[in-house]
Amino acid sequence: MKPALILMACCGLLVGIALAVESPEPRTLTLADAIAVALESNPGVRAARIDVTSAEAARRGARAPTRNPEVSVAAGARLTADGTDADVGVSLQIPLDLGRTARHRRDRETAGIAKAQARLRWVELRVTTATRIAFAEAAAAELRIGLAEEAVSLGLEIEQAARRRYEVGEVSILQPNSAALDRALAEARRGSARGELAQATQRLQAVLGLPVGDAPALVGASIPAWPTGLKRDDEALIARALAGRDDLVAAHEHEAAAAAQLRAARALGAPGLSVGGGWEREGEEANIVGAGVAFEIPLQRNQIGVARAEGGAQRASLQASSAELQVGREVRGALISWRAAEERSRVTGGESLTLAEENLRLVLRAYETGEEELLSVLMMQRQALAAREEAIDAEVALHRASAELEEALGEVVF
Repeated sequence: MKPALILMACCGLLVGIALAVESPEPRTLTLADAIAVALESNPGVRAARIDVTSAEAARRGARAPTRNPEVSVAAGARLTADGTDADVGVSLQIPLDLGRTARHRRDRETAGIAKAQARLRWVELRVTTATRIAFAEAAAAELRIGLAEEAVSLGLEIEQAARRRYEVGEVSILQPNSAALDRALAEARRGSARGELAQATQRLQAVLGLPVGDAPALVGASIPAWPTGLKRDDEALIARALAGRDDLVAAHEHEAAAAAQLRAARALGAPGLSVGGGWEREGEEANIVGAGVAFEIPLQRNQIGVARAEGGAQRASLQASSAELQVGREVRGALISWRAAEERSRVTGGESLTLAEENLRLVLRAYETGEEELLSVLMMQRQALAAREEAIDAEVALHRASAELEEALGEVVF
């Protein structure tokens, strides 16, 4: 082989390797994989973890006393008839926490940690359900593109059959023209489906916290089924939600923190009391050691802070009680949505889809042999495509209903 040919072959091989490196196969992603990625990278989850760390640091800081001890040092010159002497004095004052403010602050920050942790769990649940919905919508968008491609292929096949019949004089030009129009409309719907897939992919990337260029190939999730062992009793599910929802836990911990803040605000209004002692030297004449107690005159009792803390405690209590009432409404509404979505999925994914596709195959074969008119073919085509579209939409709706029920119950059950 000539050197030039060898060099060209090597260059081609290197280019091929470079293209393979630059264009790797997209990674596949199941629903479970997507949830794991979201719980690691979603900005909301990461922010909630920061809140937990901040609350833990605040709890450690609450151990410090509310007021610091005070050390005073003074020095001066004593001028006498005999000359100049030096006076020196040192004193220490230690404030006492009569209202136990530090204890109430620790209680507040302890409740703050519990609130932040419950909030983190609630955010993780919300991100999990949002991932389920975004994943289902993106997977459905991919299916719709496949459906649109099939519609274009089928439209082209019908158009070709109509033109063959026109060429032999069996039908007028209206039939191939009508088939061509339907094929063009199918191509337009394919373009729309591609745009919908791009939008659904962006929504999924946002939930997962992925960069725009990271578009993994999705492995479709199975259709949700009612979990074994979970009773379909409204009242039992409401009681389960009331006992386990982390947003309620966060609301009650916020209520406890607000109550502790009110106690701390009242404690700050307690009159200050300090004990102290000191030593002074007056020139060469004397050393004085003393001790004392200092009282504040309680004119300022932290009235503004107490008023605001009372309002905050009342508001936190109202929010907690309102959240409990909302749980029942959310569970009942989620159950209604689930039952409707389950029935819709059962109907659209079963007999109706099978019948529509079988009718389309039969009528297309009959049209090619001249036994059926184009109108019948187009009608069956639309029915089959509509049945497929409805089945896809029904599956997405069932995933949405599953996510809604999981949020209402406060736990992952599907």
